[in-house]
Amino acid sequence: MNRLYERITLTVCAIALSAIALHVVVVPHSAEAASRAPIEELTVKRLRVVDASGVVRLLLSGKPQPEGMIDGKVLSNPGEPRSRAGLLFYNEHGDEQGGISFEGSDGHQSANLSFDAWHQDQALEIQHGDNSSQSDSYIAGNDLPKASIVKTSPLVLEALKKASTQDERNAVFKELRAKGLYRNRRFVLGEINHVSQLGLSDDQGRARIRLTVTPQGDAAIEFLDTEGKVVKTVSPANG
Repeated sequence: MNRLYERITLTVCAIALSAIALHVVVVPHSAEAASRAPIEELTVKRLRVVDASGVVRLLLSGKPQPEGMIDGKVLSNPGEPRSRAGLLFYNEHGDEQGGISFEGSDGHQSANLSFDAWHQDQALEIQHGDNSSQSDSYIAGNDLPKASIVKTSPLVLEALKKASTQDERNAVFKELRAKGLYRNRRFVLGEINHVSQLGLSDDQGRARIRLTVTPQGDAAIEFLDTEGKVVKTVSPANG
C-alpha cells in the first residue's frame, strides 16, 4: 500500500513539474510573440517618443501643435496661434529644435520643415503655401539672435502690439533686427509671387543681390542698396 502511494505521489509530482517547466518555456515565448504582433491601426491625438532618460525627443501631434518650449518655459507665438498638425523635434534638454507642420482647408494649404538655432527660432526652413491665385515654395536661411528667445520673444510681441498695418509691422521688424532681437534672413531660393529667384542678404537682413526669372522668361541680376532699392540690373538686353 505504501509503495502504491509513493508511486502515485511521484507521478503527480512529475506531472506538476512538467507543467511548470512547460509554462516557463512556452508562456514567455508566447508573450514575446504577442508583443511583436503588428498593430494594423492606432488612433491617437498625440504620440510622445522619449529617450532612455525619459526626455521627450519627438512629438507627433494632431491639430493644434503645442506652443514652443525652451528651458521649461512655454513661448507665445508672435505670429498666428499654432493651428497646424505635425511632428516636433526636441533636444536632450527638452527644448524644441524644429519640426514639420502642415495645414489645409478652403482652397489653400501650407507646410514647412524647419530646424531651429540654439534657444532660438528657425535657422533653416523649407516652406510651401498655395491658394487659388498663387503657389510659393522656397528654402530660406536665417541668422538668429544669440540671446534666448525666452528673452527676445516678449520684446517682439510688445513691439508688434503698436503696429496696425503691414508697413508698420515691417518697420517694427526692421528696428528689432537693428537691435539684434529678431532674425535676419541671409538667403532665399525658390518661387515667390510667380517669380523664380535667388536672394542674398547682408548680416542685417538687407537684400543686396537678387537673381530672378519672371513667368514670361525674363531673367535678370539685380543689385540693391541698403534701403532695398535696385541700383543696377544686369539682363540679356543690357549685359
